[in-house]
Amino acid sequence: MENIEANLKTARSYTKVELEDKELYQRELALLSSQWIFIDHISSFKKVGDYKVYELLEESVIVVKTEYGFSGHLNFCSHRGSTLCEKKQGHAKAFTCPYHNWSFEIDGKLKSAPSCSMTSLQKSENSLKKVDIKDVEGILFAGLNVGSMVDFETVKRELNPLFSWQGLSKAKVAHTCTFTLSANWKLAVDNFMECYHCYANHPEMCKQLIHPKVTSTESPTQYKQFEKVYVDWCQKTAVLGHPIGGDQNVDVNADQFIVTLRSVLNTNTASYGKDGESLAPLMGKYKVNDNGETFGFCGPMTHFSMPTDFAFIFRINVRSISETTIELHWLVDEDAKEDVDYNVTDLSWFWKTTMKQDIIAIERAAAGARSRFFQPAVYNALEHNSALFSIWYRERIAAISQNATSRVPAPNGALLLRSSS
Repeated sequence: MENIEANLKTARSYTKVELEDKELYQRELALLSSQWIFIDHISSFKKVGDYKVYELLEESVIVVKTEYGFSGHLNFCSHRGSTLCEKKQGHAKAFTCPYHNWSFEIDGKLKSAPSCSMTSLQKSENSLKKVDIKDVEGILFAGLNVGSMVDFETVKRELNPLFSWQGLSKAKVAHTCTFTLSANWKLAVDNFMECYHCYANHPEMCKQLIHPKVTSTESPTQYKQFEKVYVDWCQKTAVLGHPIGGDQNVDVNADQFIVTLRSVLNTNTASYGKDGESLAPLMGKYKVNDNGETFGFCGPMTHFSMPTDFAFIFRINVRSISETTIELHWLVDEDAKEDVDYNVTDLSWFWKTTMKQDIIAIERAAAGARSRFFQPAVYNALEHNSALFSIWYRERIAAISQNATSRVPAPNGALLLRSSS
């Protein structure tokens, strides 16, 4: 990672091998299983015993509210692997396998196994496979590689200041939806890391927001327009005592990179209504709307946009080497009343519109990248974070592969032959 600047100049998007190689894909699952990935909000669970089932990196995961917080388990019985929970959500005092009636406490411990005489040690060895569940201001994150996860305290320390300002611990889920796209997950991440594509694909965004003037073009005139709006916003927002700025670049040296940035939407844009209007009551510590938002991502799979009146968070989920889902969540203040204080259609309009446009763009890229003649071009300056992510990804895939003879991608998108010697 010493030659980041040099690698940036030659970094490319993903080759056909990187998008289709099954052995490489298994290493990607191993990499992502050590990342903390957004799963839900605490408001989705009202009582001890409430559970929900999620798809995460080709695994089925149960998350359940316990007396002490939240527990996570892989959704299969430790006896013969039968699926435990067929329903997507429900309430349980215990999880009972439908195959042989093995029963498990909601914390995953084996409770009973008919016609089996087991010692306490044997019972502990047959507990459900654990999934780590952690909480940052009410936002739940899941980790599959229990015992080998990225340090969560580092993640929490980075996210907590702006998540706290947003009042996410006192929020509730207002709406969710899921989109499925026919593309490798990296092409989705590639798209959401840059706005170079925004002028060509997101007319609503470019009409309403100021940032495309610097994130989608290198026009000096448009830069000056952005600078004037941004400087004026910073001065007014500082007087209010609201947060400003942050880190907007992917840290290729971080085990899990965090980007959190608070910036201006536009001079007359309060939120993401069709005319830039607010859509819900103010959240958290905001007493007035300052026309700003908190934006960022937690690793490659969790992305968020939070104006002062709601929070939008989405998870990119890997379903297969060529299929990806994007799971969208909108949060509002816990006291906000639907159809009184907010309307779901209005609340979700902007990001559903934008997401549909993104899916078309990503699937077009995926279709072309399947050609045996495709060779990705070098990233440009407006794709800076996409390039940084490609370096972060390739370095870690190479590290996973270092003890085996493998074809692994180099930082510039070429392929190296790495031996175990």
